[in-house]
Amino acid sequence: LGENHNGRLFTVIFGLSHKKSYRGGELELIDFFGKTHRLGKIDQNEMIIFPSVLKHRVKTVKKSTRKTLTTWLTGHHPT
Repeated sequence: LGENHNGRLFTVIFGLSHKKSYRGGELELIDFFGKTHRLGKIDQNEMIIFPSVLKHRVKTVKKSTRKTLTTWLTGHHPT
């Protein structure tokens, strides 16, 4: 999972939309064993940080618009 992370250590997602303003758009993380963990919607001013080696996905937004700001914390992985 997530072998091509290009020095990204952590993924940071910051919510810009109120979670009640859109339908769908739930965040899911997939762990190293392939199990899906449903984190739900990211609310406005809420931040989620997770290791960039984990795969993630967002369920389809069915109504309105889901806005987020995404960035990464980068560096060298410890050996």
